[in-house]
This record gives sequence, C-alpha cells and structure tokens, in this order.
Amino acid sequence: MASEFKADFERIVAARQRLVELRAERVEELVRLQAYLRELLADFFTAVDPIGGNRFAELALDGNRAHGDLSLTLATFDGGRLKIGVDSLGEFSRAAIPDVFEDVEKILELRVSPDAREALMDYIPAGKTRKDARTVDFAIYVHKLIERAVTASEGDGSATP
Repeated sequence: MASEFKADFERIVAARQRLVELRAERVEELVRLQAYLRELLADFFTAVDPIGGNRFAELALDGNRAHGDLSLTLATFDGGRLKIGVDSLGEFSRAAIPDVFEDVEKILELRVSPDAREALMDYIPAGKTRKDARTVDFAIYVHKLIERAVTASEGDGSATP
C-alpha cells in the first residue's frame, strides 16, 4: 500500500509542476501582449485628450507574476476597458466594457510573436464546444474597443462634418 501512496504523491507533484509551468507560460504571453499593445497603439499612449486631459489609452499590468495571477487592462479615455488575465489555475479570463468578447466562451490560448508584431487568440465561441475552437487576430477585439471611443467622440459634438 505504501508504494501506491508514493506513486500518488509523485503524480500530484508532477501535475502541480505542469500547472506552474502552464501559468508561467501564460503570464509571459500576457507580458508579450503588453508589448504588442504598446506597439499597436503607440499614438494612443502618448497623446493626451485636450478635453479631459487624460491619455487616449492607458495600459496596466496588475497582479503577481510569481503566483500566476496577472491581468492586463487596456483602458480608453471614454471609459472603455478590455481586460485579459491568467488566474492561479492557469486559466485565461476576460472582461470588457463594452463587451468586445461577447462571442468568446473560453480563451484557450494566446500567442504573441517574439517580435510583438502579431497576437493570435484561440478560443471556444459562445455556445460551442472545444471542437469548434477558432483562432483570431487579437487586434479585432482592440479595434472594437477603439471603435467605441471613435463613435463616442464623433457623437458628443466634438467632431464636425
């Protein structure tokens, strides 16, 4: 019986180590996603809204990389937010105002190229199963968020035809 406990212990240790490695990989993808967004939206991070005095966009990385719970938030001057995170179990989470992730049931993987020029996301569409997984350019979700800011700016009387 003691050998069974030893084998069970070894399986637990191996599974927990795989989880630590998965979390670390996904946290590093978030860090690369931050670099990707900085490059993609460079003008938004440096320009200041002449009305509100805030930057057109802000980017924040919150959490603890060592514990594997990290989140990246992109916020626009008009109150829009896009947040993607990794929890302590290595699962991706997402939230957005407006809900740019409305078609996403679950994020499976995030892949940012080493040069931070491309970001792809594998996900399960809402109401579908893993066999229906899709891959999309992450910029699509960023564009939806920015498009909201454009619409809000043009609709508040600040833009003239």
